Amino acid sequence: MWNRTRRLPSPAMALAFVALLAALGGTAVALPGRDSVKKDDIAKNAVNSADIKNRTIKLLDINLSTVAKLRGAGSTGPAGSTGPAGSTGPAGPAGERGSVGPAGPAGAPATKLFAVVNADGSLARGSGAPTALRFSTGNYIVRFNQNVRNCAYTATIGLSGTSGANQPGEITVVGESSNENGVFLTTYSSAGAPSDRGFHLAVSC
Repeated sequence: MWNRTRRLPSPAMALAFVALLAALGGTAVALPGRDSVKKDDIAKNAVNSADIKNRTIKLLDINLSTVAKLRGAGSTGPAGSTGPAGSTGPAGPAGERGSVGPAGPAGAPATKLFAVVNADGSLARGSGAPTALRFSTGNYIVRFNQNVRNCAYTATIGLSGTSGANQPGEITVVGESSNENGVFLTTYSSAGAPSDRGFHLAVSC
């Protein structure tokens, strides 16, 4: 009958066995815990599109410069049509009064035609080479050296000198129908009857 004696492995044998297990099983490193993966725990470019679930990444998770590139700058669209004109706004306050401008050039002088005629029809003085004629009681014609048909006539009863008393009366004036240079006048007494009176006649053209 044989005596069976149990023999324990030597220390060298035990160390060799541990090394064999490590070579066959690889090395595993435990992560700190669930949901605690850091950037240094994943190798660069180790995660690609296929590893990410669709619609799980938001803009807040992406770098701003990358977001700008994703959005891009599209081409400018055509201009829209012009909108309707707005209502007229309230009138603004009146501006300050401007300074007075320079005086304009002097205008051409008016034509100076006049005649002072005595009661007997004689010409006392005048301008424009006038001639005077009394052809009946209270009726006179004064003619100038130019056409006065389209001019204005102003006449008044009066003496030609600087002394004496003029009798009251009235006077009417109209252009001479047969001569475009002439003016026809009639003088009256205060009672309205034709009467010889001296007068002053001014013609403005």
